[in-house]
Amino acid sequence: MFEVQPEIVIQDITVSGETFRPNDWAERLSGMLSVLSDDGYLACSPFLKPIMTRGVRYVAIDREL
Repeated sequence: MFEVQPEIVIQDITVSGETFRPNDWAERLSGMLSVLSDDGYLACSPFLKPIMTRGVRYVAIDREL
């Protein structure tokens, strides 16, 4: 059997090879679960993490969410 992965990863590239629109979709999605910390900084949820690698955006979503 396959081991269950701890996260689901959404990549910024469609099946046809185009990038998602709007281009800040990962930040918008991550912002939905973000909160302001006591010192005034935006803190992302541990369940939803935006990632950028080699110019491609990803969002890693914890399966517990």
